Amino acid sequence: MAVDTRDSLAIVFGETSRGDTAEERARTSNREFVRSQDHLALANSKSTGHRITAWEALSAFGFTKLEEAIEYGSAVLSPESNEPAQTLRKFREDRGLEKADVAHALKVTSLQVESAEDPKTVNPIEFLERVAIILGVDEAQLSVRPASDADDKLGIRLRRIKETNQAFTPSTVIAFDEAAWVIHKQISLSSWLEDRPSLTAMGFEADSRYGERLYPAWQVGYDLAHAARANLGLSTDEPILSLREIVEKKLKIPLIHLSLSPQFAGATIATGSSRGIAVNVNGLNQNEWVRRATIAHELGHLLWDPDEKLKSVVVDTFDTIEGQPPQLRPDFVEARANAFAIEFLAPRDSALQIFESHDDKATALREVMVHFGVSFTSAKFQIWNATERSIPLESFSVHDVEPTDDWKGRESYTVDFFKPKEVPISRRGRFAWYVLNAMRKKFVSEQSAALFLNCPIGIIKEHEAQILSLY
Repeated sequence: MAVDTRDSLAIVFGETSRGDTAEERARTSNREFVRSQDHLALANSKSTGHRITAWEALSAFGFTKLEEAIEYGSAVLSPESNEPAQTLRKFREDRGLEKADVAHALKVTSLQVESAEDPKTVNPIEFLERVAIILGVDEAQLSVRPASDADDKLGIRLRRIKETNQAFTPSTVIAFDEAAWVIHKQISLSSWLEDRPSLTAMGFEADSRYGERLYPAWQVGYDLAHAARANLGLSTDEPILSLREIVEKKLKIPLIHLSLSPQFAGATIATGSSRGIAVNVNGLNQNEWVRRATIAHELGHLLWDPDEKLKSVVVDTFDTIEGQPPQLRPDFVEARANAFAIEFLAPRDSALQIFESHDDKATALREVMVHFGVSFTSAKFQIWNATERSIPLESFSVHDVEPTDDWKGRESYTVDFFKPKEVPISRRGRFAWYVLNAMRKKFVSEQSAALFLNCPIGIIKEHEAQILSLY
């Protein structure tokens, strides 16, 4: 006799769950499942492994696998005996990383990493998930779906950058990989929480125009900046008081802070269909106005560059962003992004009006910087262009290049004042907010929240209210 669908749902998700679909039942289920390297089972008080919510289990493994786990006591996650070892090894090698590089990042031994890549060895799932995360692998899919070459365009791109740039060390590769994982995870969580707007619906679509002889790339960048302001409801002379809020709260774009070598400014990262921005907190970005220019530059890439220009990751140095006016840059992709950033933050006509309202040019330029929250470099390039390059660049000067306290507070408080400090900088801010909201609504378990924030759950709970209040 066929089992009624409602009976099947009740068997898997419990009698107290409600709804007509597996998704509805999973959202209302109090059950937890537990997964190991290769099996899934219903959790009980003696279970070891990674405890996950019914929603996490359904999302990762599908209803049929959950039925199997209930009916037979456990379900085998992968028919392939060499998983997840094969995927972890492939992702590490694609990046040109040694086992010692991964071990150093995780503060474990190379033998432990070797064990994770040995298909004959069974490892604690919590350790395998940590390895997966720093390699940019979706830890929920370990053992479930073997990686293919098409899955790891990001890894191939990172390896090529590493091979051509000596400053791109193994730790830099791992930092960008972890950022890619955070971006992917944040987008998943925001979708589950129904907090994911469509950029296309907001008016943002990839634009393949990069200029021509009579209409150069920088002019196209200006046009795109005007379009972005219009899409966001910003007037032509309105300062953007918090670029972080525009990116994270209005556009809902993941913005990840990293601690990198001083020469790196930021990056736009694509992993699958997920896109996000990574920004270095070191080097010139310690100045919040320079950091705003970096974020705006990467936003220009993310909002407008077609996939073939994005190439999985676009890593920019400070020479790219602060080195030259966009009008002089030979690289039309970067020239357009630079021009977008300057015009988006400090529209030329309004900046020129402020500049011309003062007799003393140093005071005038500082007023442009303070009004729009832009760096000395961004301000002088914008005014130089607005005055039709009639003022020699080397003649621009100001008495103070540091941001005012109010600008510092608006752009930095979620990083500088975030607690607990045990949470890595790459997982602070809005990502942590999504994790805790997902935990509260039982989309993810406490153990998953601790994994995602790389911090004991007890410490997270001590600061839960403060993290949620940040947004």
